[in-house]
Amino acid sequence: VWSEASAMEVEHERIRKLAEHAAVEEARQPDGSVRTSLKHSVVPDVELVGVTLSPSNVLHSLTFHDAVPVSTAEQLLSHVLAGGRKPMARAALRELCVAVAAIGEEALASEFGKEVAGAAMTVALGRPRPGHSVLGQGTFRAAAPAWAVLAERHALSSEAQEVRMYRAAGLSELRIEQFADTSEEGIAQSGGTVAWLAFPGGFG
Repeated sequence: VWSEASAMEVEHERIRKLAEHAAVEEARQPDGSVRTSLKHSVVPDVELVGVTLSPSNVLHSLTFHDAVPVSTAEQLLSHVLAGGRKPMARAALRELCVAVAAIGEEALASEFGKEVAGAAMTVALGRPRPGHSVLGQGTFRAAAPAWAVLAERHALSSEAQEVRMYRAAGLSELRIEQFADTSEEGIAQSGGTVAWLAFPGGFG
């Protein structure tokens, strides 16, 4: 029986085959950054894998199609890093809030204490604390001691694919920055937290 899932699998298989013969394209942006992408002429508007290198020598906005193997994304990073480039990288932690919510408040409280755990769970779920009408800065500050630890653990897990790809490319040093992404999406996905990566000695 033909289904939506079957159709998606057929499309993903097509994309996987196209990725095997895709070409690297570079496009300079108005701000001076360079977007390096993997594309195929059959679907020229589809970016199979892409990453941006800023004028300040920071890699960011690494994206890849769901059907593309991780190894293909790693190959594109290798291309960008060819010639001895050693930029830093800013990685999104898109599944951090989901991961923290899955731990549960009781387990968090046993490690960080009830108040900090409550604040962390509030950030993870995106819901104001009892007695509050909005998710404010006070909640983020209260959650910070636990959030920094939880973000680093998540960044080093297999779930943080973007971080894993940068680390596979040699950017092995990791730092967590809280309150770095205050966009609506950033707050919802990671509580505003990002991971910074660098080659050994890159953080000074």
